Amino acid sequence: MKNILMILDSDDLAENKSLGLLFEAQKIAFMLQDCMINVLIHHNTLEPTDQKKWENLKNYGVHEVFTFDRESYHQRYEPDLLTEIAVKIARNKKPLCILLEQSSLNQEVATKISAHLDAHVFTNAKDFFYENGRFIAIRSQNNGYIFQKKVYDGTRPMVITYDKNIFSKPLLRESSSFKLMAENLGASIDPTKILVTGRSKVSLESMDLCSSRTIVAVGRGCMSRSCLDMAFKLSSLLNGTVGCTRPVVDQKIMTLDRQIGQTGEEVSPELLIACGISGANEFMMGISETRRLIAINTDEKARIFDFSDLIVVEDVNIVLPLFISQLESIRM
Repeated sequence: MKNILMILDSDDLAENKSLGLLFEAQKIAFMLQDCMINVLIHHNTLEPTDQKKWENLKNYGVHEVFTFDRESYHQRYEPDLLTEIAVKIARNKKPLCILLEQSSLNQEVATKISAHLDAHVFTNAKDFFYENGRFIAIRSQNNGYIFQKKVYDGTRPMVITYDKNIFSKPLLRESSSFKLMAENLGASIDPTKILVTGRSKVSLESMDLCSSRTIVAVGRGCMSRSCLDMAFKLSSLLNGTVGCTRPVVDQKIMTLDRQIGQTGEEVSPELLIACGISGANEFMMGISETRRLIAINTDEKARIFDFSDLIVVEDVNIVLPLFISQLESIRM
């Protein structure tokens, strides 16, 4: 039996704000056929009215509802705790896709879940559907003037966050079977305590771009051996990885799995440092979900500066050694 997992906020569900995501789940389940819809509800307040709201989900075709309660979770948002519980359920249910409403918090959780499950992640989707044996995700770019489309073969799970502006009212379709799993799934997880069980060295070249929180991206202005070495050194100091633009791949300097952009990977790191990149549409479409963008370029009119949080008008061969030196001095 195929499965879909939705992650909903209890507070939003109480105000019917999350029901639009149910319609998207219904649509996918109908296309897949013989597909069960499961829901994980978080941020529980355990008020008497909550259980009625949860049980009401059976009227929309939901088969199982998982809930958890943790006193500390009522006071502060704990993305690592939510991630652990979602991953635990996903490994048991093996859903083809995990659906969330787009928000900065959910985007963080989506990225963490995808890293644990080795899943694809697609954020701010305008549409997501199944057709001819493939999953297709679509989102808008450049204020809606361009639409980006990605096709997935379904061999790996997908984590999708939806633009809430596209939601429709879900259809009433009572489930033939319904379970409410109101267990304390998070009881064994204490985010305030970390146990180190081992250490391993990871090659920067093998790190997944999509799950990396920090990326140093290189373009035409950083294709020399010395500049690339500095880019890898900087990413190592930042516990990140290295990506590149299409021209770098075309010159066979880096492989296709390192390419960021419309024809490469779409990334959503906390920090991206663009080295010698002008800011062509092809590249910018792949970094639209980046939280903080630092751009280094000798051209003061470089297009990428229009989208950057910090701009450095200088040769990367001068700037990167300064960055590296400062980071190394901090670590001493």
